[in-house]
Amino acid sequence: MDDTGKAVWDDGGSGAERGGSPFTSAAGAGTLCFTEVYGVHADGTCACGRGNCGSPGKHPVATGWKDSATGDAAKVQAWVDAGNNVGCVTSASQVVVVDVDNRNDGEMGLIEMQLEHGDLPETMKVRTGGGTHRYYAVPPGSYRDAPGAYDGVDLKADGFVVCPPSKHWSGSEYRLEDDLPLANAPDWLVAMVSGAARPLVTSGAASQSILGKAFELEGWVKGESADGERVFVVCPWSNEHTTPDAPGGSDTVIFASQAGAKEPQGWFKCSHAHCAMRKQSEVWDTVSD
Repeated sequence: MDDTGKAVWDDGGSGAERGGSPFTSAAGAGTLCFTEVYGVHADGTCACGRGNCGSPGKHPVATGWKDSATGDAAKVQAWVDAGNNVGCVTSASQVVVVDVDNRNDGEMGLIEMQLEHGDLPETMKVRTGGGTHRYYAVPPGSYRDAPGAYDGVDLKADGFVVCPPSKHWSGSEYRLEDDLPLANAPDWLVAMVSGAARPLVTSGAASQSILGKAFELEGWVKGESADGERVFVVCPWSNEHTTPDAPGGSDTVIFASQAGAKEPQGWFKCSHAHCAMRKQSEVWDTVSD
């Protein structure tokens, strides 16, 4: 680990050991970088106090959470002691998290991803409210999320993931399942979250993706980028945003489908903190059949 608490990429090859588990003390403080996340009450409602909160226990307390991420064990422990959750900031920690949602065929999606690209090395794994998080170290660089990479599989590299010892709104807890050192992300996984290596689109325009057309039918489309790769849309959860949209309405977008996708579904991204943990399945639930 370096002095900032980031997971250090080992140039010695894929699967190199990192040391101890990030969650052995105060949810990994001192190994990864974290932000304070609103906790949940016993009835599953969010501690943020919004009765209509659509992301209970899954959105950060601070608006500048990326810049204020910390590896200070005392700070993280104080959040936990106050009843709040903890989020691992992936960009600050220099990791990518493979988020598998078992409620949306994530285990099959994980198998399909590995059949196409190669096996993922054993690494630290966390049990979540509906699946698992697998953590991998990535080299220094700029990365992006890849939501809906496969059925039930999201890749988190430019946001945060809720981590132990946080509580899920369902009553379960995030817990360390495989207490293993972080492994290096395979080259193919690094490429999937690398902005420089973004695949070409299949549909030619985000507006022609299935999701783009669905948002158009709902009347939620506000515009389109000149290259056609992005459609600017109204976020289905805009009433929960704590800050207004940026001028030009580019906070919420639908991206065109990636090369090799079985269907030109497109994928959704909202930059507001309240939507940082949205899954693609949740987005589909907001549009008419």
